[in-house]
Amino acid sequence: MQEISNYEKIKKDIEEGIQKRKEEDKKNKKIINQIKIISSLENKVQKEKEKLNKLVKNEANELENE
Repeated sequence: MQEISNYEKIKKDIEEGIQKRKEEDKKNKKIINQIKIISSLENKVQKEKEKLNKLVKNEANELENE
């Protein structure tokens, strides 16, 4: 009888551990997706900054040439 009780306890502990792991994995996936989105947005911002810098530089060159 005691063996069955221990078995049930171990089984329950394992199931709880699996459930916690699934929840952690779900949270981690959300965080990873957020990081990917942030990284993508940072890349877009950097490209826009580069475009603006080129425009400013071209405009400055045109003003100097006038």
